[in-house]
Amino acid sequence: MTGGAPGRPATSARPARSPEALARWTARAEAPMLGFALLFLVLLVVQALTPDRSRAATVALRGGEVLVWAAFAVDYVVRLRLAPDRRHHVRSHLVDLLALVAPFLRPLRLLTLVGVLGTSARRAGDDIRNGLAFIAGLAGLLVLSSAALMVEAEREAESATITTYGEALWWATVTITTVGYGDRYPVTLEGRAIAGVLMVVGIALLGLITAAVATWFVKHSAEQAGRGDGDDDPTITTLALIAERLERLEQGRPGPCPHCGADAPG
Repeated sequence: MTGGAPGRPATSARPARSPEALARWTARAEAPMLGFALLFLVLLVVQALTPDRSRAATVALRGGEVLVWAAFAVDYVVRLRLAPDRRHHVRSHLVDLLALVAPFLRPLRLLTLVGVLGTSARRAGDDIRNGLAFIAGLAGLLVLSSAALMVEAEREAESATITTYGEALWWATVTITTVGYGDRYPVTLEGRAIAGVLMVVGIALLGLITAAVATWFVKHSAEQAGRGDGDDDPTITTLALIAERLERLEQGRPGPCPHCGADAPG
């Protein structure tokens, strides 16, 4: 017989595929994945700081990278099995997939850290301090990681200007802030690719800061208007008078002067 017992629902060893199951796993794995991503960052920095390390140290560092890769591989496979639409999940997590199938792309795993921090920031709320703290943390992680990748790519290159981790940190700082002094610059193809990514990210971070500050001002003004706190603010009062005068002008009635409050001549 191939069927189950009468009246008993068929059971399956496969995990349930649902958005709820995927959300539960993602929530449980958030902290461990953050830890592994930070470990990977530490491994990158240690490699950049110790170019003349012993063979045993090199083996230990490679072992740590394999451990991190295995942890993210398990996380990706579980999330793929729990995803209701696996094709959509693969398309929306291409960086994760590329980082798993191509070992030389493993630095892309740091983008997962960005996603984890973004989730944490959203859970922390919409307060501007949380948003700016997230942006500052993200910028710091990108500077540390890109500097480590850059010095590894440039250290042995001919006519290289970035040969130490300190020089790479300076280069990453002036690049992500879009200052670009030009005193340190990459000469290898890999180094220029890293620089291109960091330049784009730096511009995006400036946009995020501007958006966060603007959002805070809009929200603060809306709260003041809702409480009536802005009634005694001369700036808000002047803006209200100007808006009223413009409305009157559209209707053919000049209305009061926004500065002195007197009626303007018709």
